Amino acid sequence: MTATRNLAIMAALISLFAFNMSAFAAKVDCCIGHSSRPVPVGAITGYVHQESNEMCDIDAVIFYTVKRREICANPNAGWVKRNLKNLSKRLEQMSQKY
Repeated sequence: MTATRNLAIMAALISLFAFNMSAFAAKVDCCIGHSSRPVPVGAITGYVHQESNEMCDIDAVIFYTVKRREICANPNAGWVKRNLKNLSKRLEQMSQKY
């Protein structure tokens, strides 16, 4: 009786763990390439850095645009570095107002 109960508990825990891992994996989006077209800094509402690791294969900057698009860009590209610098300045100016 105890062995059967322990087995049932183990099966339930394994199922729960597998469900949580599959839900987590479904939420991970990775860039698989870089856009070659520059994004105007005025169209950018935010960005995040993606680093190559176990989950993602490439380094990228993901720009979020006014049109709710996500653009993957090469962090080493000149236009990306300029946009990040301009966004940093914009944030600094906004923080000085408050």
